[in-house]
Amino acid sequence: MPDFAVVLVEGFHLSAVGAFTDALWLARQRVDYGYRALGHELRMESKVLLLSPSSPMVSSADGRLLQADAAIADAPPLRLVQVAGFALQSEDDIAPLLARERPLIRWLARQASNGVLIGGGGAAVFLLAAAGLLDGGPASVPPNLSGAFKKLFPKVQIETREMIAEHGSVYTAAAFSAQFSLAARLVSVGSLMLGQWVAISTGLLRDGQRDWEISGDPLVASAQHWMLAHFHRPFRIADLAGALAVSHKTLIRHFQSALGTTPHAYLRGMRMHAAGGMLRSTRLPVERVATAVGFSDASSFRRYFVEHFGCSPKGYRKGAELAPAGPGNRAETPRP
Repeated sequence: MPDFAVVLVEGFHLSAVGAFTDALWLARQRVDYGYRALGHELRMESKVLLLSPSSPMVSSADGRLLQADAAIADAPPLRLVQVAGFALQSEDDIAPLLARERPLIRWLARQASNGVLIGGGGAAVFLLAAAGLLDGGPASVPPNLSGAFKKLFPKVQIETREMIAEHGSVYTAAAFSAQFSLAARLVSVGSLMLGQWVAISTGLLRDGQRDWEISGDPLVASAQHWMLAHFHRPFRIADLAGALAVSHKTLIRHFQSALGTTPHAYLRGMRMHAAGGMLRSTRLPVERVATAVGFSDASSFRRYFVEHFGCSPKGYRKGAELAPAGPGNRAETPRP
């Protein structure tokens, strides 16, 4: 399975690295615990690699040295790359940065052309823009450098309203406080199932991801959180109603009013969406995918999958493999 990577540029923020690695660690703990409780040995295979553009030892903003796992030139196939956030003190630092990191800029462009999700925090937005990844789209830019950014990259729109800017498969977050949210967003986009565990483990939901927006109805919101934490194991909607201390009819009425669907249909959509992501990004057998998303019977899983996507799980995986790589070409899945 392709790995996740954090690229360390000189002067990187330790918090940006920690946000990403901690989010994945929390998700790994929940994955292992959840499936072990069911008697299944289904574990996260992806690793988080620390990559360096050149030197194996990279200095953080406060001067601490961190050893990278590999140079970017030696990186294995990746699913997701986050350029750790760093700061520039003034506009005079921009030109030296772009000159020094030309190999990294070219590498980022190649990764994007291969369909890798890419994120950047703080001044890393300059590297992503220099790679041509933000042309025609919005980007989150540090306010003190927005004027210089606009002059250098006139094709990029500066996002001023949203904390995280999204352009195709590229995500940016300028604020220091937004680095954990950026990490959670990248992981949740890279893998719906994994992202759900990140959301549960960290308390961060995928803000801006309308497919799985938490309802304003407190009862429905509680039900959504409960489903996110339990969707990998078989349960009845009556179990959900019991956990929330409401009747089955009350739960259905609230879901219909808030989301225009039933709890059962919402859960099935969540499971199918997660299954689609696993079929695209792993080589797990269909039976293992069915188990991973809460189906004890693979034949029932196949039937619901065909109803949801219009094709078999194997056909869906084959179609994803034939799809051209590149930003904007990720297989899409319907809303629940």
